[in-house]
Amino acid sequence: MPAAPLRRQALKKCQTPPYAHGTIRPETQDMNSTKPRILLCACGLTPQVVTETLYVLLREGGESVPDEVHILTTDTGRRIVQNKLYGTASPMTDLCREFGAGDRVRRGMDMVHVLGGTTPLEDIRTTGDNARAGECIFELVRDLVSRSRSLHVSLAGGRKTMGFLLGTALQLLGREQDELSHVLVASPFESKPDFFYPPRNVQEYTFQSRETGEWYTLPASAARIELARLPLIRLGDRLELPRTAPDGGFDEAVATARRAVEVPMVTLDLGERTLQVGNGATQLTALEAAVYHAMLDAALSRCRTGATPGNCRWCFTEPRTLPMDLILADMAAAYGQYSSQYERVREQLSNLRDVGGWFRQKRTAINAKLQALSQGHVAFIASHRQYGNSSYGVCLPRNRITINRPE
Repeated sequence: MPAAPLRRQALKKCQTPPYAHGTIRPETQDMNSTKPRILLCACGLTPQVVTETLYVLLREGGESVPDEVHILTTDTGRRIVQNKLYGTASPMTDLCREFGAGDRVRRGMDMVHVLGGTTPLEDIRTTGDNARAGECIFELVRDLVSRSRSLHVSLAGGRKTMGFLLGTALQLLGREQDELSHVLVASPFESKPDFFYPPRNVQEYTFQSRETGEWYTLPASAARIELARLPLIRLGDRLELPRTAPDGGFDEAVATARRAVEVPMVTLDLGERTLQVGNGATQLTALEAAVYHAMLDAALSRCRTGATPGNCRWCFTEPRTLPMDLILADMAAAYGQYSSQYERVREQLSNLRDVGGWFRQKRTAINAKLQALSQGHVAFIASHRQYGNSSYGVCLPRNRITINRPE
């Protein structure tokens, strides 16, 4: 099935359940102070990761405490969450009550989001499942970001694919206040099925040694649970992504992010005298094209960093060392070696007293034209000053430069 129909199908099916307690929607209330702090946990077959994550946040207190706890899982995971977290014996309720947050932290099955929506996914096992999961996760994160004061995402549960997609979605949509984490539980508590957090009314837990088979006990206070905050590149405030579906889905968001961070192709056409950066182009004069050609030629011939742009200055040139022969050759190709235009430029260059001032004028004119392009800044002629001398160049990797010469 083509990608676009598959995405639309996933969006149609991935409808999140209604929100409890009349939670304020962004269209009716835009004051951040009234929006909830939301915890979203990925969950597979071990729902303990939800209570363990919430336990650390409650223990930290203050602004770490969420107002709502949402769970992302498969249909199999939903049944397990219902039985183990929200059944007759509810570790989630017990945990909140122990910290005096029974009424503050909203939770429940209406905040459990199943991948696939009206056609729930039992698991992520095929490429089709993967595509549907990606769209559903992206739409869920987009919705929670739009209606929350802050969003804390825990990747501890579920398949690796789910965690990766969830983390990617948060990077694309996340704001400065949003967080990504993984809960860490020390052995042997991490592998104990009936351990959800260290409750105050349980003094000891019994374990069986894997090496000897002998049984032993440890106090609940020995359980060490930590929350590792993961590095997160927050692009939500930097990317111009559609705020609602179906204008833009997961694939479109990834493509937008790539365009924003990848260096576009820069193409100088000496015959047409055009400079193209990505999808935008500007017209240069013959002399401006020749000067820019000299900058690109230096980048291609003297760059030592290969395909990776950086802060090096190997290809930068001082105006007094500009390849005037290359500039004159381009002018001859543009107008003819015996033309008045060529002769005028040749005479001007041979009589220059202030090469630096002449070059800076050309640089200013070229950069002004690049400024009008959406990605033109990546192709600016940059300057570097050291020990009283200024040098100039373009900070472009060699594999993003193309020079088209007239035939």
